[in-house]
Amino acid sequence: MDSQQGNPTPSLPQVVSSRKGKQVSSARPIRKAVWDSNKHTIFIDLCLEQVNKGERPSTHLTIKGWEAVLDGFESQTGVRYERNQLKNHWDNTKYSWKAWHELLNNTELGWDHQKATVIADDEFWTNFAKVFKDCP
Repeated sequence: MDSQQGNPTPSLPQVVSSRKGKQVSSARPIRKAVWDSNKHTIFIDLCLEQVNKGERPSTHLTIKGWEAVLDGFESQTGVRYERNQLKNHWDNTKYSWKAWHELLNNTELGWDHQKATVIADDEFWTNFAKVFKDCP
């Protein structure tokens, strides 16, 4: 509490990161990552660039790859997100892609060109929702 004003002083979350191999702790607030279509496209392009450079040996980028994405994202958007925020977006994008891929490869489905949506019966959507329950 602020003793002079009697108002509670908001505590700032501690940020711990390992940029360039150094652990850094600060008392700065963590900015909520907001993903509009422009930021998402920039993120995807930066990730693809790193994948094409061989910076994804397994399921995620290497430290060097993430550093390049962090730096490139900041230079192109003016926003600096934390590595874990980018990784969360990677994971969510991958999950959404799997759901989309499943929809595209399912022969039971149709496509409504006017609405740009998938056409399926209620039973299909019920089963699909069970498998991809966390998909946005």
